[in-house]
Order: sequence, then structure tokens, then C-alpha cells
Amino acid sequence: MDMDTFISLDPTVIQTLDVSQVKGLLGSNLPELKSYENQSVVQTWISTRFQADLDSLGLDLKGGKADPTTVGVGTIFLPSTNAVTTVAGGAGPVTTVAGGAATTASGGAINRPTFGLHLLLTTLAIAVLYILH
Repeated sequence: MDMDTFISLDPTVIQTLDVSQVKGLLGSNLPELKSYENQSVVQTWISTRFQADLDSLGLDLKGGKADPTTVGVGTIFLPSTNAVTTVAGGAGPVTTVAGGAATTASGGAINRPTFGLHLLLTTLAIAVLYILH
């Protein structure tokens, strides 16, 4: 499909098309999309797409939505010390507490048990094996 035909489509239909559908419709005419990026229907379409998806077209189109970020929350239990540990797993706040409290990092899926938990579970397993023996 050529660009003149594309921009003459119903704007509400154009807005429902994702990047791969537009790529398929335009086919060999895809590079022309760059020269039409100032047309209102194309600008509106661009503004409703994630920038990473637009970048996948290789046309240097600008004005897309910020790419989504995955934010996870995790807790790390620290051994009882006065040390302060900071863990950053990506974008987001990091809360650090000293003295054996928990450190929570937003932005990364972190869930790391510490030595104390391992010791407890190992002791429990040995006790159960001793009783069963």
C-alpha cells in the first residue's frame, strides 16, 4: 500500500494498527512513512506506539510513548551488623536499613535468603533425618 492510500484510511482504523501491521500494509513503501511523520494522522499513530516498537522499523521515528519498565519488589534479609547495604535492581526507589533489618529494592525481582535462613533450614532437615533414623 502506498502512503497516500494509508493516510486516507479512517484515522480510527489507523490507530488500531500495531507496528507490525503497518509494516505489513506498507511493505516496500515502509521507508516513506518517515517523510509522512508530520502528517497529523501519522503523528497521532506514532504518539500511541512504544518507542522501542517504532525503533524496530529502522526509520528513526521519534515521538513514541516511553517504553514500559518492569518493576519488581524484593526483600533481602541482612545479618545482624551495623553495615548498610544498598541494592538497586533498576529504576525505582531503594530503601536500606542497617542492623539486621530488611533492604527492599524496587525495580528488580530480588529475593535472596541469607545465611540465617539457610542455617535454620539445614538444622531442621538434620533434626528430621535424625528423628527418622
